Amino acid sequence: MSGAIVEGDGGAEISGVQPDSRRVKPGDLFVAVPGIRADGHAFIADAVAAGAAAVAVQPDAQVPDGVAAVRVPSTRSALGELAAEFYGRPARR
Repeated sequence: MSGAIVEGDGGAEISGVQPDSRRVKPGDLFVAVPGIRADGHAFIADAVAAGAAAVAVQPDAQVPDGVAAVRVPSTRSALGELAAEFYGRPARR
């Protein structure tokens, strides 16, 4: 992915992609997306506590020590690409 920087455990096992911290399951990649009412970056700790294996964040986001992170220019833009890649690009089938 263009402009992505991986920090921490680049070999983390990812079992899903989730932009909602309340729905994170162990092994998920939590994608912190800024929204109209709330910024997903405020819920990184909740996602990690729920078992997120890694987080996708914007460049200036704070990530807890020991948590694998993918820094991208825009998590909103990256969400679709991350999900498509993880799920095998279903639109191309």
